Amino acid sequence: MTPILDTANVLFSSPARFQTVLLVVTVLHRFSHYINSMGTASEVIPAHIVNFLSIAVLQQSQEPQTEIYRVWGLMQEDSAASWKGLLLNSVVDDLLRESGPAYDLGAEMLSPPHTHCVEENCPKKGTKLGNPYATECRIFTLHRGVLPARNVSVACRYCKTRYHYAFSVKEPQSPNSKRLYYQETLPYIHAQTGSYVENSLCNFFGNLICSAHASTTNLARSYNSDLGRTQTTMKTRLKHEITHNIVMDAFFMHALLLRARRYGNRLELTHRGENEHRFDAAMDVYNSIMSGTGQPRYAHACLDCFKIFEDPTSGELRFIRGGTTDGVTIGHPRCRIELCRVPLTSMKDKLCSQHAHLKDRCLAPVAHRAKEEEHARAAEPAFMDLDRRLAKDGVSTHTPRRKTTPTSTQHRSSPRKRSTPIKLDITRNWSHNDQLFILCCGIIISRATFIHDEGVSSVAHCILSCMTWPRANGYSTLRLPNKPTYGLAHFKPITREMSTFRFNFFLDEMITLRNEWFVSELDKDGRMPFMLDFEDAKSRWLQNNTH
Repeated sequence: MTPILDTANVLFSSPARFQTVLLVVTVLHRFSHYINSMGTASEVIPAHIVNFLSIAVLQQSQEPQTEIYRVWGLMQEDSAASWKGLLLNSVVDDLLRESGPAYDLGAEMLSPPHTHCVEENCPKKGTKLGNPYATECRIFTLHRGVLPARNVSVACRYCKTRYHYAFSVKEPQSPNSKRLYYQETLPYIHAQTGSYVENSLCNFFGNLICSAHASTTNLARSYNSDLGRTQTTMKTRLKHEITHNIVMDAFFMHALLLRARRYGNRLELTHRGENEHRFDAAMDVYNSIMSGTGQPRYAHACLDCFKIFEDPTSGELRFIRGGTTDGVTIGHPRCRIELCRVPLTSMKDKLCSQHAHLKDRCLAPVAHRAKEEEHARAAEPAFMDLDRRLAKDGVSTHTPRRKTTPTSTQHRSSPRKRSTPIKLDITRNWSHNDQLFILCCGIIISRATFIHDEGVSSVAHCILSCMTWPRANGYSTLRLPNKPTYGLAHFKPITREMSTFRFNFFLDEMITLRNEWFVSELDKDGRMPFMLDFEDAKSRWLQNNTH
């Protein structure tokens, strides 16, 4: 008999004992990072984990604590950890949903990736982190439903930096403290306080929003009715249903982390304050980077949009990319003052912070506003004093009436026009449209928001901002497959109540996701997509044209 059959006979001779061993191994493997980060030594297991395994798993064992430590020792000797992660995963999730909260355990123990202080300004960098503090949270996953979890944070006593699962914050009690997110890609995204969303679920939400134009409300309803349902219910005081706010915040946080890794920096957000404005500063920075030539597929080229030709004068080979601009009727609320581009502080405001002092200005149109201002000037002390002096001198201050016309000529006079009712301007002002620059193949390489009309000068300025490198050439064409602007217009209900920062960031992210999908379709069709090296072309142009 082969060794595999010998082992199988031993295992299946007692299936209940075999399952118990697998449960112990799976639980210890899941909490291995937490055990190593919390314990003073690798062989020390926290007491609440030992108590949980003793009562929930090893009920029939006479020496459960000894068996737990021996299994843990065998696992420490085994360097191959890949096979342990898939053992009875769903069974352990259900077990921890039911019995985990009673032992201060969650289906996941979210501990920081660092066990020693890594702060550059710490006087004792590398010190062992301590003072652990655990808070209850929940994780929304793609395949495992909603999981109860614990967010365990530890602190450095020298630099006052507290390390959480997703970020570190220095002096968290300070009103100006900042969250510094890790550059490592973590399996769970910190969406809100007490709420985490799995990385794969964020990708799933983003793709549905981009391709199906699904709203966050519908995504939350779909998740709660299908993916979020499990056979066992979480026994915690936190709700097990996801909301549209959590979906939106998870999408933005996931996109911000991707942008930060793309540009090689760490994401920094405010630690205190309202969650509604927490992303504004970071979004403003990345929106500035993305504007003009910041799209990842800005240097895209393929057989549909890229042509090589011979210069008739010099005989050199040159290339040209073709594209066109088109507007889409989508916008965001703006300040009611003309030509003002300052973002609104709140979506309920109608004036920006620089023009907030004009909130008491008359809301009537200009013609009626002039009459109101005339009446206001008549009430000034100087005008009232002039009225008294004129009355003292016997000068009338009233406009004389028009003389009556003879009866024979009354029919010649035009009838009196009715005074039009005063219409108050009480609605919000919106940006006019968004202008896209689209290559012939359908790739969107740039976007700009038009505050006012889609005039010739505005479109020309948009094209110049998209083609900033020297001697950029292009030709227009009407052969645009799938009309990409139509898809962008479908986001209007989703972006209606977004701030300026979120509006621009959201559309840029949708264009990025759409371009990545479109490039894969071009590759399937044999259009050979590739990226141009504009920096090399720019340096060679400057070298040849600088005297």
